[in-house]
Amino acid sequence: MRKTIKTALLTAALSGNLLLATQAEAAQIFRQYTATGSNFSLIFGGNGPAAIDPLTFVFTVNFDNSANLSNQTAGLTVQSDPLNMTTRTFGYSASQDLLSFGPGTSPGGCGNSLEEACLFISNATSAAPFLNFMLQSRGDFMANSTYRANSFALSFVDITGGVPEPATWAMMMLGFGAAGGMMRYRRRRTTMAYAR
Repeated sequence: MRKTIKTALLTAALSGNLLLATQAEAAQIFRQYTATGSNFSLIFGGNGPAAIDPLTFVFTVNFDNSANLSNQTAGLTVQSDPLNMTTRTFGYSASQDLLSFGPGTSPGGCGNSLEEACLFISNATSAAPFLNFMLQSRGDFMANSTYRANSFALSFVDITGGVPEPATWAMMMLGFGAAGGMMRYRRRRTTMAYAR
């Protein structure tokens, strides 16, 4: 009987762990990026040097990486924006793991209304993201000078939240239940020894 209960509890714990592990693929991303582009070269429009070279943005995003996002302002905090952009949004492509930052963002890109800057971060939610594209523009994208960065640097810091994922909660509760069940079972087995 004792072995049957232990086996049942162990089987329930392991099967619950496997079920929850498969459901925990999507994650809440809470990360601060420091993205720098430098050595800008003119790709469109007038002449003259880029407005700021090097150009560094520091921003924090908080989002669920299971869905595509466009023009998101919720979950975005900008700590440093040397261009003082009028509109700051981010977009995310779940299939490409690509994060875009700038005005008019979409999954995998910036819109046609690029007026100030745009950047792309590939492998954005992985352990090794990298900055692969940055533009800055003086004035309207179609009317004035637009510059592309030729050198990139990216650093990031994962910000740990105080709320565990649902899978973590479920495993914790299952563990407490199993421990409580074992304690309750042991309590029943207590035998009293009487002195003679």
